Amino acid sequence: MPPRSPFYGRLTVRVGAARLAAALPHVPPGARVLDLGCGLTDLPSRLPSYVGCDRSPEILLVQRARFPSAVFFEWDFAESDAPVGLAAQGPFDVVLLLAVLEARGAETLRSSDVYANVVGGVRVGEPGLDLAVALAVAGAHLDRSINADTVVVGEIGLGGEIRQVPGASRRLAEAARLGFRRVIGPPSLPPTPGLTAVPAATLRDALNVALGSRDRQAA
Repeated sequence: MPPRSPFYGRLTVRVGAARLAAALPHVPPGARVLDLGCGLTDLPSRLPSYVGCDRSPEILLVQRARFPSAVFFEWDFAESDAPVGLAAQGPFDVVLLLAVLEARGAETLRSSDVYANVVGGVRVGEPGLDLAVALAVAGAHLDRSINADTVVVGEIGLGGEIRQVPGASRRLAEAARLGFRRVIGPPSLPPTPGLTAVPAATLRDALNVALGSRDRQAA
């Protein structure tokens, strides 16, 4: 299994919207939060352990003045590696991921309020749902749906790469037992009787195979 990113700790939940009302209910008390593409958010006023990243030095100048106790980095993560010092701020408990979907999947979501709900009220305590949530958000945005016989599994890295998740063999065996016939995930997925693997090395690859090829910027 590929090494885990130094940015990720115990990822309690992945929320899509960087808007205060949408994000706060999903953030556990005391969680350390990494906000990618933070913009002029008010989240630092409610989160004591907050790190924001944005590519605009003008926005960061405003945010540093508004929230002197928060930490901010200038970073266009679609174009460059993480800035020096960011990894030392982690590991993070929560990562706001819509910006990764925008940068690596070429979807425009900044004007949207995004809410994710798990059937039955189940709380997700690990990152295996990353790819499924990203595809669900993109599908809703594009008004397209994933085939009903398809299951999705994978962790999304900050560079848009799709990573293996713990217990993949057990998860896929259960998916096959429930009647799924196809799985979209990282190329390292283990073979599973009854399931056809559709490998996706990057988020862009997964978007194309799950929702149909589109003209997208290179990830």
